Amino acid sequence: MNKAKYWIRFGDVIYSIFEGKWLIAALTVIALLAGILFSAVGYVRGEMSKQYKIEASVVVSSQIKNGSFSTKSKTPTKEDITLAKEMTVQAMYIMKSDKAVSAAIEKIGMVGVSSKSIRNNLTLSQYNDSQIVEISLLWRSKDEGIKILQTLEDTTNNILLSTMQVGKVVSVNDPTATYIFGGQLSISTWLIFAFAGAIIGVAICVFKRMLHPTLLWPQDLEEFFDIEVLEKIRRNRAFAQSDPFSVEPESIDAQIASAAYILMDRIEHAGIKRLYVTSATRKEGRSTLLADWAVKLSETGKRVLLVDCDFSNPSLAPLFHVELSHENTLNALFNGESDVSDAIVRLSGNLFLLPYILEETSDALSKPMLQVIDSVSNNFDLVLIDAAPVGENAEVLRLNTIADAALLLVKYDGAPTAVINTALTRLRKSGLPVIGAVVNEVKSLRDVLLETKKPKRILRKSEKKEPKKRKHRKVEEKELIYK
Repeated sequence: MNKAKYWIRFGDVIYSIFEGKWLIAALTVIALLAGILFSAVGYVRGEMSKQYKIEASVVVSSQIKNGSFSTKSKTPTKEDITLAKEMTVQAMYIMKSDKAVSAAIEKIGMVGVSSKSIRNNLTLSQYNDSQIVEISLLWRSKDEGIKILQTLEDTTNNILLSTMQVGKVVSVNDPTATYIFGGQLSISTWLIFAFAGAIIGVAICVFKRMLHPTLLWPQDLEEFFDIEVLEKIRRNRAFAQSDPFSVEPESIDAQIASAAYILMDRIEHAGIKRLYVTSATRKEGRSTLLADWAVKLSETGKRVLLVDCDFSNPSLAPLFHVELSHENTLNALFNGESDVSDAIVRLSGNLFLLPYILEETSDALSKPMLQVIDSVSNNFDLVLIDAAPVGENAEVLRLNTIADAALLLVKYDGAPTAVINTALTRLRKSGLPVIGAVVNEVKSLRDVLLETKKPKRILRKSEKKEPKKRKHRKVEEKELIYK
């Protein structure tokens, strides 16, 4: 693989978002709950701190002590309005002065409150260069804050008249109080938190894809790994759960059957008699597909032998739910505890199985073991070997001494691309021909979107049944194993 050419496509990003939908949904819900909690804490904080914003507005006039205006008119003239506008800045200064605030504190009888604390929380602004002043006060008590603003109006009027002999502030909007930190639960805060959670989920999914890319485009095997893709098999849960011998024709995926026919064609043209199927990692569906292909190939009249050489995870016998005794295994044959006629199980007219059972200490693909497998293979037209993942266990390459070729199975969105590259590199350096690759469980974006949970290894129906209720296929007579 040319690593410099391999990149993350936009489609990979979209797939990653679809595939990580449950993570994104979970983070969105968690963030939403955090937003609700944050808002609730703010609500409680506001209730406990009693932080209020008291607002009011007043208008400045040019009235004098006797109630008339500066022009000695009982109603304001144009000159009075102009003077009032000019006095607005002075009135604002006086209203926020230490003298006016201190007078208000003394008049209310407040204890432990300084004029500075009020002035720091008092905001005055002139409305559109008019004689209207908007007032805002942040205070811990609603009633006390309203009383402060009302008293400030009186103290400001007294100071204006005593210092400037003219001017008065009159309330336009009476003081009203609202919470700042509490008093309501903000839905906008919830939405902001939820959106942030969704963004974090998307970022995690994309970042994970960038760090550990997998095969999402089957054509990449040919473009970047330089290996021919014989067939792409879409994910078919119903077929994967069925018995290899009892599948109804309409249930057979055309791509699975096509892979079997392509495989048979390659085997015949290349003169291959012994083929082992391996994968990059485990749980890629290697044994399941090999069992189905063996059934199809045996139906052509060829005598086919299936050999289970995945010693750490043998799984061919359970797929056919064969009732085994120790003598019906490769283990017994290798240890001299059984002969060939007992070890090899006849599954159908032309299909035979040399199974392996898991033991406390698994055997290795040693030279004597390979010689045993080689000796029993001579009586069959085709030998299909279920090998362990070569991307994880290089010992698989010892099968090269008895095999004619290898086939690599790659699961869609399964093994990391680095592991696929390792598997192919090992196979090629071993010198054994690799007839191609098959991509298993290919999914569309729609398939990913409709998945209700992260898929686990699909079990066949026979594997799901209780051992007492399982109907085993009995080991048949052995006289037809050898001609």
